[in-house]
Amino acid sequence: MNTPRRLLRLPAIISMTGLGRDTLYRLMAEGTFPRQVQISAKAVGWYSDEVDEWIASRPRVETSSQQMAALRRRGKARPVKSNQPAVVSS
Repeated sequence: MNTPRRLLRLPAIISMTGLGRDTLYRLMAEGTFPRQVQISAKAVGWYSDEVDEWIASRPRVETSSQQMAALRRRGKARPVKSNQPAVVSS
């Protein structure tokens, strides 16, 4: 199914990618992130399908259980966010 092409502004791109403004513009200059398109004299945007394709092309990072254990020992592991409420046993 074809979805309509949408233009997204910078705050949406930052939210979607988790990258900062400077990083996005650096990646565009390097040719590794989709270029923006001119919307008006003072506004630019990005095509949603191009950004979605870029996100899908990013490699996944797998963390082994040994790596996670080492991170926990150093206090650097973060809990996985869940939509489930926390259960506290007494």
